[in-house]
Amino acid sequence: MKISITNHYSSLTKPVPAKQPITVLQSHVSEPLDTQPENTQGVFLSELDKLYFNFNKWLEEPIQSEFSAEKIEKLKDLYSKMSEEDFIRLGRLGITSNDDFLSMVETLDKEQLSQLTDTFYGLSASANMLFTHVNEFNPSRTYEEKVEQFIEVLSDTQRIARDQLIEKAAEYDEKISIHKAERENNDTYESLGGYFDVKSSANDLQNFVSTVIDTKSPADFVNKLDQYSREQQSSLLNVLGMSRIEGEQLLDGLLDKSDEARTSILSFIGKVALKTNPFFEMSAFGDSEHVVSISKGFGDNLFETTKKMLENMGELLTTYNFSDEQLVEMGDQLNDLNRKEQIGYLEAAVIGLDNLLGIQTSSTNELIDMKAEPQAMNKLQSVLSSKDALQAVYEAREGEDRRSGRSYVPKTKWEYLEDLEKVVSSYIPPAESDENVRDPWEYASGAKA
Repeated sequence: MKISITNHYSSLTKPVPAKQPITVLQSHVSEPLDTQPENTQGVFLSELDKLYFNFNKWLEEPIQSEFSAEKIEKLKDLYSKMSEEDFIRLGRLGITSNDDFLSMVETLDKEQLSQLTDTFYGLSASANMLFTHVNEFNPSRTYEEKVEQFIEVLSDTQRIARDQLIEKAAEYDEKISIHKAERENNDTYESLGGYFDVKSSANDLQNFVSTVIDTKSPADFVNKLDQYSREQQSSLLNVLGMSRIEGEQLLDGLLDKSDEARTSILSFIGKVALKTNPFFEMSAFGDSEHVVSISKGFGDNLFETTKKMLENMGELLTTYNFSDEQLVEMGDQLNDLNRKEQIGYLEAAVIGLDNLLGIQTSSTNELIDMKAEPQAMNKLQSVLSSKDALQAVYEAREGEDRRSGRSYVPKTKWEYLEDLEKVVSSYIPPAESDENVRDPWEYASGAKA
């Protein structure tokens, strides 16, 4: 849905004398505002058809007349660097009253101001439901609050890094306009939640700004992101939009890998994040006090399930140093599997390697070089290449069959984790050492035994 924009300056829509008329995009004049949620250029301007704006008279109106002399001078500086269209846009978005933004104006050139104006307006275009859900409702955040937080980050960032952030945001904003011209009907249906647009052109911009606001070092983040291709950046931003921790693990873990290795892993994990179903805060596991049956495949795209897939991939990259060839093989295998097999693959890889190399894992903080562990990799691959084994690992979550096998009674999470360990260990037994016994609850929380 499109987040509504509060008009902080209703006076901007009054037809008053102006120095010159504002040009509007005539092709949008007759179309309602809410029918074009992604348009960052013409929709708003269509409301200003035949409007004439006079900056000096605007300054004399009640709200602006209360501003300090210093603030008035900053507004004049802003107005001198922008077209009237862009200035009115900023007023409509409430940004001309933002002190942090006005303080930045003197260090911004005309191009940067134009880029920021487009970016602020681009942020009013919604991303797909997953990222709207994760970024804007946990905790709840309005469009205006997100823009204010982004401005605060920009104002607190050193100039060189700030300029990089503005330029990068403008790149993603431009993608929104490009997508509008070439848009295809590409809706995806999941068994829960109905239809939602998985190719919203606003995904990258929304996820980028959310990450910039949330990350400890925006400058480091954008420098790392720039080392990836545009397609790889989109996949990383999909993951970052869903979970910053796992997104940063991928960003760091693949930084020194080949382009082929990055693409293989990110093309898989980016799609996992993108197709996650966020509409219900439900668990794929059961409750011993309330026995119910659920359809098979019910939990495969729930947030809890795909979040665990991201956590498993993050754990692999933060525990083991895989070669480029090993990562390409892993990514290619995962991309060729269905969702059930993908879930089983990642569970088997994490627990299997811990069983094979757990003593090393628990005794050092350094990544284990997997090129030096050919026997362990061969043993693991013999399991990961078996679809029967992957299906068995996946089915560890399922209890008694119902309705002729079309549904099942879900196990509790504790039962599942315990049985998951048993199933994987039946294929890859743990080393004979008490140090290598893995607590299922530690696995559930992502901790290493």
